[in-house]
Amino acid sequence: MKRNSAQVWVQQILKTPSEYESKFVVHNEEHILFSSAIMLEAEVWIKLNQPNFTEELMLFLVPNHFEQVRLRMLKIKSLSSGEWMPTYPVIFVLPDGGTFKVEMLVDSGADVTYMPFQIGERLGYVKSVGESTLTALGVGSEVSYLIRENKIKIEDTEITIHLLWGQNEGISDILLGRLDIFDHFDVTFSQHRGKVIFNLVQAS
Repeated sequence: MKRNSAQVWVQQILKTPSEYESKFVVHNEEHILFSSAIMLEAEVWIKLNQPNFTEELMLFLVPNHFEQVRLRMLKIKSLSSGEWMPTYPVIFVLPDGGTFKVEMLVDSGADVTYMPFQIGERLGYVKSVGESTLTALGVGSEVSYLIRENKIKIEDTEITIHLLWGQNEGISDILLGRLDIFDHFDVTFSQHRGKVIFNLVQAS
């Protein structure tokens, strides 16, 4: 029986991490199909090539120091099926009503969602005149950020979340944290199925 818990495209990054770190990669379940340091190039590639694929192509930003970063994320390892990264496609609602789908690392150890600088710009975030930049301690460095709100869709449910918009252009982590998310969903990490499962919390 075929097991899908090992994400083949992740294994491709692990073989040559320096080739992909800080780049936007387009992938399906099996392969990385395209990569670029410029998000717009990756989006254009998807639009041009999606008709050639039956499955939906996904966009993922590979963090710096990929293997080290994964050690402070939720990491599940199986000797029989390789490494699994708990990622999930999240739809962000843009100010003009459009949408932008981005694949995020679901991190139950993160208090809040973190969005890197470049993707925040794509979502329309702008630093206001006189707005103070906040700081927090990350792993081995200090992280600068601004607080933002954004509507997102998970499993056809739309909610508004608070997130941190990173101001350090060299930090490419993209995390879906607990704040707001875990209030609305019961989140299950299924290693055997290789999936993160979101179940909407029913009102009591």
